[in-house]
Amino acid sequence: MSDIDTITPSRKRQTLPATLSANREQDKFGAGTTVLGVPVYTPPPSKITSTTVNHQMQAREPANLAEKLFDDLITLKVHASQVSMHLDASWRARLYAKLDDLYDPGSWDEDETTVEEVSFRTFLRFVLLAPSLRVQSLGISTRGDLLAGWQSGSNVITLEFAKGDRVRWTVAIEQKNGREIASGEAPINRVEAILAAFRIGHILQSPDAESP
Repeated sequence: MSDIDTITPSRKRQTLPATLSANREQDKFGAGTTVLGVPVYTPPPSKITSTTVNHQMQAREPANLAEKLFDDLITLKVHASQVSMHLDASWRARLYAKLDDLYDPGSWDEDETTVEEVSFRTFLRFVLLAPSLRVQSLGISTRGDLLAGWQSGSNVITLEFAKGDRVRWTVAIEQKNGREIASGEAPINRVEAILAAFRIGHILQSPDAESP
């Protein structure tokens, strides 16, 4: 097992990075909004809550795993649409593509965990605090928390977005005397400063993994 394996999930879709072009109609508020071609009524931003999203998605029970994944995927995209006015079109397209890749039914087993909505909301709030962030890869922890990973050469960052606006972070850095691994937990408004202390925070702004 490599050092990178010790800080990134083992499941294929958890480790790293798919493609859906962003449709501006998906990001508008009000009746007639569509996500993946499915009409979704979205009330004004001030009235959108997790309960609103859940009510929309629970109109029917999914018949199988593929339908459940499809419903969960749309739920996450609806949450993302609530902050879409703060994200540029290319950023949204990249996020939606990675969510599509993460929720590909072909790589799932019935007993595997999907992303908890509270974790995804923590991720979105982190994104709004770090607008220069460029997501390289997404995954899911065994707790149902969303994972994001970045790699530049032998340096790796993994963030796990937990409830309560908390982030569990892990960094692996190649030093002159060998590889060093550190980890911790912090509120979302402290993560960038913590990573800056390791002098690899700039990796978060790189959209593509750089191999060693």
